[in-house]
This record gives sequence, C-alpha cells and structure tokens, in this order.
Amino acid sequence: MEYWIRKAFTMCHYIHHSSRTVVHLRAVSGLSILALFLLALLSLSVSANVQAFELRYVSGSEQAYARPHDIVLSPDGRFLYVADNGHDRIAVLDPDSLKLIGTFGEGEVMEPHDVVFDAHGRLLVADTGGSRIAIYQLQGTQGKLEDEISGGIRRTEGVAVHPNGRVYATGASSDNIVAFKDGKPIIEQGGLSSPHDVSVASDGSI
Repeated sequence: MEYWIRKAFTMCHYIHHSSRTVVHLRAVSGLSILALFLLALLSLSVSANVQAFELRYVSGSEQAYARPHDIVLSPDGRFLYVADNGHDRIAVLDPDSLKLIGTFGEGEVMEPHDVVFDAHGRLLVADTGGSRIAIYQLQGTQGKLEDEISGGIRRTEGVAVHPNGRVYATGASSDNIVAFKDGKPIIEQGGLSSPHDVSVASDGSI
C-alpha cells in the first residue's frame, strides 16, 4: 500500500487552504483519472486530517506511449522517467507540462516494467524481456547503460532498492524474488506465482 501512496504523491500536487485542500491532478497516459483520484483520496486519508478537498484536472500527457507501466521522479524533481513498455524504451517527461522531452534505452531494454533510483542517483530499470536489471547513469534527458544485475530471475518485473544497499527483484517467469548485494544474488524466495512488483516499506520490510 505504501508503494501506491508514494505514487499518488508523485502525480498529485496539494495546496492547503484554511478550510480545504486543493488537489491538482496530472494524468499520465495509461493511468485513468479515476485511478489517480482514488490514489489521491488514499494519500490524503493517511497523511493529514482533511475535512474537505477540491480536485482539479490540470493536464494530460500526449498519446506517445505504449503500455507505460511505471514512473519515477528524479531526485532533483526536474524530470519524470517512464517505463514505456510497448516501445521498449524509457521516456523522459517534463513534470510540469508532461511533454515528452527525451528517450533512451532503445535497443537496450525490452518491455521495461519498474523504474527506481538507487542511492547513487542511477536509474534501475526492470528489463523484463532481458531478464535483468539495467542500470543507467543519467545526464538530464539522456541515459547511458552503465551496468546490469542478473542471475536467478526470469522476466524481471519488479525492482526495489533497500536503504542497506540491497536490490530486490521479482521474476514473473521464475516465480521468485531475489535479493542482490554488490550485483550478486544472495537470497532467493521461490514458490510465488508470477510476482509483479516489490517495494520497501518505511520500516525496511519488503
């Protein structure tokens, strides 16, 4: 649940007034207004004692994507990175206008699912078709494939970075979750059924 709450805060902007909270909601292609509205409600309910709020639609992105799956805001807040699953790439958007301002990963990733930053500011991409985690060093709207993490997982869909530095990934075809340290698999939990996603809670649990 915490994972989706964080996503709601990424895509919603809150303005607090004395008697109500105004939610400026930016739609992202592939995510419905209703879905984001429900996420906003959930975020508000757990983050503040809000008696009333107003929801305003601000803008939507252009229809330039194919099955966009995940989205993450850069640590400095300047860029949105979208796993453009159907186009086998990472799309870069301006967070204010939602305009497409760059892409990378073409010819390097296949059916990307999750995207997440590590402590070094690198973008980790769940490269589903490649059964790995592709690691990109970013320079604004451009990304350079710097490294990868693989082993023990097939059709990687979920990826998360723990504060202790471990990277966790789910294999949809291998039916497992694997923990990596320094790029090497160290722990595996099998017996799952096509695990799709993974996230780290505030208390460090997976």
